[in-house]
Amino acid sequence: YEIHERQEEEFNDRPWLRTFYNDVAIKRARAYYRMDDRGLLVDEKRLGVLRKQVMNEIEKNIKEAENQTGKPVASGTCLDPSHKQSCKCELKRVALIHDCKQADVFNLGSPKQVITELEARGVKIPMKRATKYAPARKSVDETILRKIVLANTNEKLPLTILNVRELNKMKGTYIDATLLDDILYTSFGPTKTVTFRGGSGTNSFG
Repeated sequence: YEIHERQEEEFNDRPWLRTFYNDVAIKRARAYYRMDDRGLLVDEKRLGVLRKQVMNEIEKNIKEAENQTGKPVASGTCLDPSHKQSCKCELKRVALIHDCKQADVFNLGSPKQVITELEARGVKIPMKRATKYAPARKSVDETILRKIVLANTNEKLPLTILNVRELNKMKGTYIDATLLDDILYTSFGPTKTVTFRGGSGTNSFG
């Protein structure tokens, strides 16, 4: 009831907001509910083709990173769809292929290793602002890595790392999603992002 009163105050102050709420937000929320309930039919054959293409691109970029660094390189996430993305078998696999210790593998999923490697190549790593949850620190998150790519056009490694991260995210989030009888079930929502774009998360089916 308190939320309703506060909402009515907002609508009275800004009448256009009520129109947007009724004509856009509510309709979108209902559409998301129907999508949640029915799921999305997936063509597994075409999904398999897409997975093969993405895996080939990941391997291509890994080879480029190895040529650029002179080190064995791991993508940072497990490439086996039956495993959890956080498992360490990818490091073991790469170490076995190159007959080296896991500690000698350059893990693209390790911010500490990425920062060390880039700084050794003369790349300046910007500081991420302090927040109430964390102090100011060096970071190679997606936003900062994009800035590094633009500021260091002669250095190819940052772009290679960014490519691998984007491909890993595509594979882990969309391609390796759990299906039930060729149906993808997820939980859509109109307010799952800070920018109020539509978003989705897993539900009890995967």
